[in-house]
Amino acid sequence: MKHMPNGQLPGVHCSEDLDRLTDHVTARSRPLVMPVSRDTGRVTVTAQMYLSQIFNLDEVYQMLSFSAIFVVKWNDGRLAWNASEFGNISSIALPLSSLWIPDLDISNSADENALLYSSSGPANSVKCRIFSDGNVQWTPHGSAGSRFSLW
Repeated sequence: MKHMPNGQLPGVHCSEDLDRLTDHVTARSRPLVMPVSRDTGRVTVTAQMYLSQIFNLDEVYQMLSFSAIFVVKWNDGRLAWNASEFGNISSIALPLSSLWIPDLDISNSADENALLYSSSGPANSVKCRIFSDGNVQWTPHGSAGSRFSLW
């Protein structure tokens, strides 16, 4: 296996750098404050859904039960860092509870109160990937039921 000039393996970072970076990012994070852009005054959130399994397709009641994986992305400039100051670490994973997270729902859900995620829900074990430019990527997954029309 090839070693870097400093003796480290590629992609393996010193825990001291990672600890400093984690402290740096979490100190700047404001989970209850939306990370609006100074330029636009808003935050742009993109979401993609990947259907992973269909459990049931009920033509009579026009209902689809499924599981899906979502890829949700936004930028929180407060979380950006200079990778060269932290052992060239370009991304880290942090628990959702330490970050601002958008509420997500399915607008034609069979359960009108169903949220795929709510910022007030449990989030200590689920992680988000934060990149050095402040981009955040979160990939929640779950099951849902959705109404549809066949005709």
